[in-house]
Amino acid sequence: MLAALAIEKSYIPLPNLAAISIMRATNPGTSETIFKLIYPVLKNTPVLMKDLGVLSILTLTILLLIFSSVLGFTSTILLSDVVVQPILSRNIEAPVPVDFLWNGDVQEDGSDWPTPVSFGFHYIQPAYNYFMWSSSPPVTLPPFAEYASEPLAIAGLSDTGSSIRAFLPFTNPDYRSGLKSYTGKSLVWDARVICQKPRVTDFKTSKDPYSISGKVQSSVQVDIIREPKVPAMQFSCILPWATYTYGRPILCQLPNYNVSDIVASGLKSEFSLPDQAELLWSGNTYLVLNQTLAADVGDFLDNNSDWGRIGLIDDYFEGKETVVVGTLCRSPLDAVDRDVGFSSQRPQTEPGSFAYMALNASVYYETTLPYADLQYRGDSYDFSTILPRLVAGNSSDRLNMSPPASGWAGPVVNTTGSDGPWTLRDLSLKVYRQSFLVQSLDLAAGMSVFFWESAYAGDSDNYLAGRKWMGDLFIAVKDHPQGGTARALQAVLTMVANNAYYEYLQKFDRFSNATIVQFLNVSSPGGPYGTRRGTGGFANEQQGFLSVYVKGRFPVGYVIVVVLLVLHTILAFIILVRFLQETAITRIGDPWQTLAQVASNQFEIENMFELSRKTNVDRSAVEKELRAQEKHNLRVGIQSYKDTVRLAKAGSSDTV
Repeated sequence: MLAALAIEKSYIPLPNLAAISIMRATNPGTSETIFKLIYPVLKNTPVLMKDLGVLSILTLTILLLIFSSVLGFTSTILLSDVVVQPILSRNIEAPVPVDFLWNGDVQEDGSDWPTPVSFGFHYIQPAYNYFMWSSSPPVTLPPFAEYASEPLAIAGLSDTGSSIRAFLPFTNPDYRSGLKSYTGKSLVWDARVICQKPRVTDFKTSKDPYSISGKVQSSVQVDIIREPKVPAMQFSCILPWATYTYGRPILCQLPNYNVSDIVASGLKSEFSLPDQAELLWSGNTYLVLNQTLAADVGDFLDNNSDWGRIGLIDDYFEGKETVVVGTLCRSPLDAVDRDVGFSSQRPQTEPGSFAYMALNASVYYETTLPYADLQYRGDSYDFSTILPRLVAGNSSDRLNMSPPASGWAGPVVNTTGSDGPWTLRDLSLKVYRQSFLVQSLDLAAGMSVFFWESAYAGDSDNYLAGRKWMGDLFIAVKDHPQGGTARALQAVLTMVANNAYYEYLQKFDRFSNATIVQFLNVSSPGGPYGTRRGTGGFANEQQGFLSVYVKGRFPVGYVIVVVLLVLHTILAFIILVRFLQETAITRIGDPWQTLAQVASNQFEIENMFELSRKTNVDRSAVEKELRAQEKHNLRVGIQSYKDTVRLAKAGSSDTV
């Protein structure tokens, strides 16, 4: 149709007349259209802007050529919106390991430690605790779910706020990282921690073993402490016998074997009903200590309002005046099974837990101890990759957990297979049954943990030479802008509990069906993480062609194709209307018909046939002949002439 319009409504070079005429009956390619129609017309039109007929035809032809060419890449343009990204799977029903099965019966064997039927609630000797508190840091920190509330805003109190946590019951890290939602039964534990400035009386020191003792009381009274007005509690804490532990935390757990004693409890558990709280053992109380040179204690206490002065001691080796500072911390330390749900808006990563920084690899021998101790000074662990998961204000780094419909608290039920809380059968000095998770976190009476592998404290069994990484983690979280002392202790407890959970996950003997939705990586043009484009707060993460500039509100490639199709349709409609209204002489037919229609009295048909025969020998014969007749630059159009047509030469006064 454009060829017909070009012949009738504009002037075209005479050498290209036949080729353009043939285009009416064929479907010319892009190169043919450019070199036989557009280029010759442009080249031979003296002033294009004055020849509106030629200009309009060329404009339509170029636009049609552009749209047709671009639309040839429709599939490529549409695929530019498709990226490999996580979307949601269907609901998956599957049995998952929950916990060790609670069994209310024990095998009475006549010993002081009756053996329960279920391994998971069998009190194990302190070697079990030693193993957990002396373990290496996990290679990665798996994501965990948390139900959290705002902390108490009380001066002198460091609080994590209500914090119920659950680890993900999958040994495969890909399942943990790709979990979208989980609905079913899960082991949950109350991980809340509060710390405050202690009030110490009857302070005493000892050199063998190297220790401090006295009585400690709370300085801030809050309702969440199980006995907020508890009398002064006795403490006896072993200290490390080395100055290189100065400035590092020492964890001392107050006596908690007598579960009928109010001293045994820390915070009120979220899982206990108020009228049954006295039936349950829950919680630990800790002194977190720090040996500091007397010259530095003022600055330390000014920057840590929840810490206080414990007492003055003389350093055993070098006679330096040393002050022990500390903070009084409590945690519910309770675990039960509950029907919960937790979800994540995006896949959770499992970053490496630490980077070992060998800042100073020099080796030295510490000869002041009873034995030569090989140490590496200056080395440290960098936990920057996991700090967002352990400090406040980063809920996106943890799965969001929803509570059971009936709430967290429940009645005491000791029947086999119950969810807890469970009461201890014997409220004596022998606490022989606890959740394995509580056992992993619980320390012996008056036990101190030094966060240094080879720290020594003399002849005593009441300390653990723990791992340096725990101390580095405590300091990193404590000094973090969104951390604090309570968060720091909670981080250490979480890492120990994490090690215990995944150590025993494959040995769980209680299973329950759960509904699971996973993130699956597939090719998708939609929004990230199974959302619609431009919704869900993920606009800045939308991938695809130019999506960053439109904030993911629409698929750019799809819109481009739609716009081009609309414009192409409008252009085709314009061409059709012009063809129907403006063409009257030419008609679409076979090439011989079109050749015949360009005969005129200016260029006899016999000459046309003669030139046509020459083209069989030499394709440039027509052009040579026209050049010989000085007609190769002649621009012509078609006019009606009697019953046929004739060519009209373009001129200033010519009309078509």
